[in-house]
Amino acid sequence: MSPPNHPKEALVLHALTPQAPLAAEVRAHLDSCASCAQAAEELLGAASALLTGETPLEAPEGVLASLREEMTGPRRLERLAGQVASFLDIDVEAARALLARVDVAEDWLITPGIAVLAVPTGPRAAEALATLCRIEPGAGLDDHAHEAPEDTLVLQGGFRDTEGHELWPGDTLTMPAGSHHALTALPGVACLCLVVAHLA
Repeated sequence: MSPPNHPKEALVLHALTPQAPLAAEVRAHLDSCASCAQAAEELLGAASALLTGETPLEAPEGVLASLREEMTGPRRLERLAGQVASFLDIDVEAARALLARVDVAEDWLITPGIAVLAVPTGPRAAEALATLCRIEPGAGLDDHAHEAPEDTLVLQGGFRDTEGHELWPGDTLTMPAGSHHALTALPGVACLCLVVAHLA
């Protein structure tokens, strides 16, 4: 199981767009976590100083487009390639190739709110079912049992489950055999997560 999860991405987004209201679950977390509340205050101060400072220089042609592509395009998940490779027991190049496919719609099995893509694994997970799941904000899975262990790695967005787990990009969760939970994707972007379901 991951260490306690903190809404890092939500805090940065809030600092950059303070006029947008915080999600209720993020506000509740800030009310109960002094370190995150302090971080949010510091981020707001830093962003305010940056946004109200001198008139910025115009970026050289192509820089903003390149940056936007890096943050929202198919390469946005490349920073997680090493973690994906380790999680699936595949090489880094195979992980990069997988991450480059996340936005190719025809590869996915799509149902309302949730889409699934079968993914390759290495020898360590050869006896498991591995999928990449995309869960739209607010959608989720009803309560379900795990007959065998199931490992999850979040790549984008996040989710919260009925056992109190809240996961964000880079976080992992292992549900042991005999456990059960329901989960809901958090507001914002769709939750992308890798799931390795071991066979009973």
